Amino acid sequence: MRFLLLVTAVLSLAHLAFSAKSFCDISYSDETKGFVSLLNEEFNDVALNRNIWTVIQSDERLTYSFACGRDALCTNNNVYIEDGNLVFRTKKQERQSPTKDFLYTHTTGGVHTRDKFTIEPTPESITRICVRGKLPTGEIKEIDGAVVDTGKGLWPAYWTLASNARNTGKKVNDDLDSIGDDKRPVSFDYETSPIGNLNIPVPVDGYTSCNPDEGELDIMEHYDSRPSVETTFHYQLDLDKGNCKFPDNHGSVYTTVQNVTLNEYHEYGVEIGPDYISYYFDSKFQVKWIANSTTSKSGKVMNLNNTSPHYLYLNTAYGGPVSPYDDKYMPEEGFLHRIDHVKVVQYKPGNEKREDFVRDWLPGILVLSMAAIALVVAYLFSRKPQEEREPNREALINDSY
Repeated sequence: MRFLLLVTAVLSLAHLAFSAKSFCDISYSDETKGFVSLLNEEFNDVALNRNIWTVIQSDERLTYSFACGRDALCTNNNVYIEDGNLVFRTKKQERQSPTKDFLYTHTTGGVHTRDKFTIEPTPESITRICVRGKLPTGEIKEIDGAVVDTGKGLWPAYWTLASNARNTGKKVNDDLDSIGDDKRPVSFDYETSPIGNLNIPVPVDGYTSCNPDEGELDIMEHYDSRPSVETTFHYQLDLDKGNCKFPDNHGSVYTTVQNVTLNEYHEYGVEIGPDYISYYFDSKFQVKWIANSTTSKSGKVMNLNNTSPHYLYLNTAYGGPVSPYDDKYMPEEGFLHRIDHVKVVQYKPGNEKREDFVRDWLPGILVLSMAAIALVVAYLFSRKPQEEREPNREALINDSY
């Protein structure tokens, strides 16, 4: 019995050593042979790595980041490291708008990697982006005879935007500047913009651009306390013309992952290939969109701009065009959004030649050596002493009389 238990423990150890914990793990299988790590953030330091991440501090009513939501102000103190997680806090907190006469009643948090870390696909590359997090959520339950969503207004998301979005040639108003770390000039007032117009031109370097038509990858979006998440790819139909015309020239494809247990950690992943985009949930394939194919939902041809450099957004927005908030049941400490890791790996032809023996094979060899030693020890301990295994001949002779 002891031998069997030890063998089971050894096999479990070997399985853990060789099985991928993440869709973006660089394992020893042929599937990921040639992938290299571009980003591996596990947030085990005491502070956020500012060489990679910029904390969003902006007035959403005057910017197009959609990282804060219409009804919250992004602030620095709502972004922190705790227990190996990057945490965004959304709470009731009155803060005066720094740019206009408006009093916010909520604050929230988010980060991006613009100008610090860029994902650069090529026509031959395969890029994977993985974010593992525990989303902020309330509950959908009956209170006083009515069904209530206690997380109404929450809008966490993991997404990317093109970092080299081409401009339209139209100069924006230099007097309207966003604040804090987000230095992009702004071009519109959220309050007077059409509520469904998500394709408002985004200012880049003083000119309006075509984001999200340059290609926006929504790796995960969640609304309220719904037991589902969405993945979306936004694109422009005539990218070369730089025609920012919504909604005629805008296309998007999306899918919904149902029955998500929101009070647990899950990994949300995307794979960007030469002519496709695939989405994954907890390393399980969900959907694949093929470039230049006609989507069944919109009837438009998908323009996959898979060579445009992108940067990351991680955030919790609160309120906005998708789901107006209701904070009646918001906890006093607020809602917490925890992110365990962010990983980006990429395959390019030729990476196979640069594999490192120590990194790729030595850990496995050490595990197998430990397993062999454990099996030998288990075998030795399972053997009974000789006097227990062989009967006493003299006793047997005496017992025969």
